[in-house]
Order: sequence, then C-alpha cells, then structure tokens
Amino acid sequence: MIKFEILTDDPADQELVARYWAMDEDGKFIENVSDLLPYKGISSSYHLLSHIQKVSIARDHRIVCSRCSEYFEARSRADYQTRTRFSTGVCDACREQENLKQMEEQRILSDKLSARLKEIEDRNTQRVIDYETIPDDIALILIALNSAINPRLLTGLFSRDQCQGLAPCFTSALVTKLWKAGVIADLPSKALPGAYFLRDDEVWHTNTKVSYFLLPDHELGKTEAALDSLRNRAYTQFSRIRQLWLDYAVSECMQYLYDQCSLHRLQTSDESDEQAQSVLRTSLETYSIAQLWSVIWKVVRDAASLSAREYYNKEKAASTIHGKIKRYLERAAREGLAVKSWDRPGEQPAGTLGDVFYEFFGLYEYTPGREAMEILADQNLDEDEVGPPSEVVAAARIMMQRAIEQGCEATILLSFAERIRQGEDVQAALEAVCAANLGC
Repeated sequence: MIKFEILTDDPADQELVARYWAMDEDGKFIENVSDLLPYKGISSSYHLLSHIQKVSIARDHRIVCSRCSEYFEARSRADYQTRTRFSTGVCDACREQENLKQMEEQRILSDKLSARLKEIEDRNTQRVIDYETIPDDIALILIALNSAINPRLLTGLFSRDQCQGLAPCFTSALVTKLWKAGVIADLPSKALPGAYFLRDDEVWHTNTKVSYFLLPDHELGKTEAALDSLRNRAYTQFSRIRQLWLDYAVSECMQYLYDQCSLHRLQTSDESDEQAQSVLRTSLETYSIAQLWSVIWKVVRDAASLSAREYYNKEKAASTIHGKIKRYLERAAREGLAVKSWDRPGEQPAGTLGDVFYEFFGLYEYTPGREAMEILADQNLDEDEVGPPSEVVAAARIMMQRAIEQGCEATILLSFAERIRQGEDVQAALEAVCAANLGC
C-alpha cells in the first residue's frame, strides 16, 4: 500500500501524483504511465517521474526500516513492485547516513594512518647504524643483495620483487631477515597504494607493496666503502652462517622440486612443502645440493607415475614426495648406495647469495653436506657461544641504536630493567620495549 505526501499546492500536480499511484483492489496500477503523458510539456516517462519525485514523497506502508522504523520511500512504480511485504532492510535515508558515517570513520582512520606513516618515515630517514655490529649472516645477505640489485642498494629504493636474484626461491624471507635485523627500512611515501593499514591501532604493511632502502653506516654512510667493510671483515659467527647456507641450499632444492612438479603437472600443498623443506634441510647436512637434485628428479617422476593409478590423483601423489625423499636417502645410507649428482639445471641459475658462499667459503652445489658442515664448523668460541646468544646481542644493539637516535636512552633502560625485574625473558623484554617505545 502506497501513501504519498503532496509538496505543492498545484491542483494539476496533485491530480498527477494521485493518478500515478492509483491502484485497484488487486494492487495493480490503474493507469499506464504513458496515459499520463504529455503533461505540462513533459513528453517522456523519465522526466515525468523526475517531476513527480520533486512534488511528492511516496512511502510503501508494507515495509518498515530496521533502523529508523519509518516506512520505506517508494521512488517509482518499479521500486514498489520489486519489493514484497516480506522485504526487510534499511531505507535509503538511513543507508546514506550509514555511508556518510563510514566515510567519516574512514577519513579519521586515513588521517591517523597518514600521521603515523609520517612519523615512521621521519624516524627511518634519520636512522644510522654501525656496520661493525651487523651479524655475519646479515652481512653476507647484504653483499649478495648488492650484486642482485646493483646499483639500487646504494643509490635508491628497492622492492621484494626486485630481490629475486638473491636465491632460486624464498627470497622474501631473506629480505625479512634484513628488515628485522634493522639494516634496511621502509619508506612509506614511496610504497604502492594500499601498502599500509591499521590493525588494532598498529601500523601493518603488505610486504610486496613496500619500498625499502639501506640504512647508512654512522661513519661511512651508504657507500661502497661501507659495503667493503663487510666484505673485508673476519667472519666468525659460523653457527649463523651454517643456518644461512642451509636456507640457501634448501631454496636450490625446493625450486628444482617446484619445476619438476610443474613439468609433471603435480601441485604440492603448503603443508607438504614445509615437510619437504624439513627433510631436505636435514639431508643437506650430509648430501650436496646436486645429489638431492637427482633424488628429487627420481621421486617426482615416481609420484607422477603413481598419480595415474586407479585410487590416486595428482594431489594425493604430490603429498607423498617428501616421504619418498626421506625413505630413499635412508635406504641409500643403510645399504651404502651411491647417490648421483645432477648438473645444474639450465633454467635455474645460482642466486647471488650462492655466489657469495662460493667466493667466501668455496661452497657450491657440488659441495657434499658433510664437507660444508665441516667448513662452517665453529672454529673458535665466538659471539654465538660466549656470553649472551647472538639474537639477544643483535636485539640489544638495535634497541640502543634507536634509543640513541630518539634521545630516550634512560627511559628505555629503565623500562627494560623493570621488565627483567618482573621476571621476563631477556629476548622478550628487549622485543617488548623496542616495540612499545621505539617502533621496532
């Protein structure tokens, strides 16, 4: 049922509105719109409806707005006919108010985010670090990154996508290591749209949309001389370097696995990928990368054959790959079988991090795992073995560097001491103080 309010004293308009909304007992409109034309020089139904909307307000008394409890406005016959007495929802006026409220909330959040991003950018652009305190594994990644994106590391900005030359895969994880170590920083003003957002009143970002830059050394700045200081240092933190070598070697194996699976149209899951990485990481302490390529080639071919069987499919077959690798190597070790070495695939060049390991330690795809572990064995007591763990030392250095930059050393030390007094772990206390006060 339609009830309308006339907004004009013109009798002709009053009659027009009444005729437009007039219905019979069955709820059907008595007259066609075309029967109301022409009217005062109006010859189209579109312009006639616009005129009726100007001189009247019609409401559908079958439906009440869930927000304001007013009857829905009917702007046209079609509007009325598309609804039923069972329709529910929010009226146009309330929806518009809701939209305006949401727009205002978004504006406030946008302004807040902009202010926070300016703070981050101002802080990051003022930061300097001491290259002598950079851990050995982070220094090696920086040297490799310079080769991968030269000359961007020293002269400009870079994104994660531009770092893919670091390793065959998982290069984003290497960039994350640099960012967490505090040797690179992000520049919000140069990020892609939508890179940053607020969540629980904290600034988050989408890794693939962020632009990064190298932080300068406090004495040598962002120069070749600063990078040379990393190249020419004595590398002694072998436990960290071992883990980085295994990270790189796993990426060599996993990329080959992905390529072989693609060749046979097998799709691995995230869970099976994690399991494969775990098996390969352990195996790389014994075998070379090239040997594991041959094993991967064999087990992927076997999995592809398995997928053609009656009770198997490609997904189920792909999930067996990590287990096949493990069982094959266990059998080889038990029976003394020789594991062949494959040549480097033509479509998979070594990453620049691999080049760095060859230059500094003589490690490459044919180096047996046992030999690699011996080369990177702890030769002397180093920072990883004496005093606090290296992760704690690195976190403490970053915290104090940023505290000095912001002139709040005393506050930071007192906050840290209070957390230790309350029984917090040293690493957890460092991270909490840094996050709460310094934007780490």
